[in-house]
Amino acid sequence: MFWKLSILVFTLGGTACGLLVLRQQELDVLAARTDLHRQIDRQEKELKMLRWEINRLSQDDLVEEWIKEQGLELEPIILRKPMASARPRLSSERVTGEPGG
Repeated sequence: MFWKLSILVFTLGGTACGLLVLRQQELDVLAARTDLHRQIDRQEKELKMLRWEINRLSQDDLVEEWIKEQGLELEPIILRKPMASARPRLSSERVTGEPGG
């Protein structure tokens, strides 16, 4: 009878310890999940601020105002040929652009 009782006590004790381990793992998972959600929220706020800043800086009137404040004189770029068809000039080419001299 003593052996049966001791086996029952050890079995219940082991089951209780197993349940405590499962409970602790559940709490750890919830804590990690909460940390991840906070990190996601923080990164979403940062992304929203960066988008706002990009939008603010990419407005043409603000860019033109900044150029005037800096005292820059810029000229528009007029491309006569598409850049994809342009090839680098060889050292043997003259200024006229004729290959071979």
